[in-house]
Amino acid sequence: MEKINPLAYLYYHLYLLQLEEYNLSRFLRTIWRTKGIPPAKLRKKLVFTPKMVLIVTATMGLLIGCSVAFSYVILLALYISYMPIIIVVIILTPLDLLLKNMRINKAKEIMSRYPQIKIIGIAGSYGKTTMKEVVSTILAQKY
Repeated sequence: MEKINPLAYLYYHLYLLQLEEYNLSRFLRTIWRTKGIPPAKLRKKLVFTPKMVLIVTATMGLLIGCSVAFSYVILLALYISYMPIIIVVIILTPLDLLLKNMRINKAKEIMSRYPQIKIIGIAGSYGKTTMKEVVSTILAQKY
């Protein structure tokens, strides 16, 4: 696969601009016609006249400025990434509540089929998991 050199494209576009005598409508038609893709070899070299030097300098400044601005936008987006998270959670809350209610209703339906079942609640701030495991082990041996 052939490597793409962005500077070759920039050079070619500047070359076309100079070739079309800085006339933007002709330049755009030529870009459209050539699809902006540089050929393997150019007929002439780009001549760095004072006007071309100014265009190159301003273009590079604009490209660098846009790159820096884009980088800041990316950094800002990363810094405030909590905002889209909050929005998504708010949007998904109705669906979440619906699914929770469906699970609760299904559990109630299943429990209603077994009226003789005993429910054991384990509350507190310490040792709940251990107590559940102990009760589960005891009940598993008997039942």
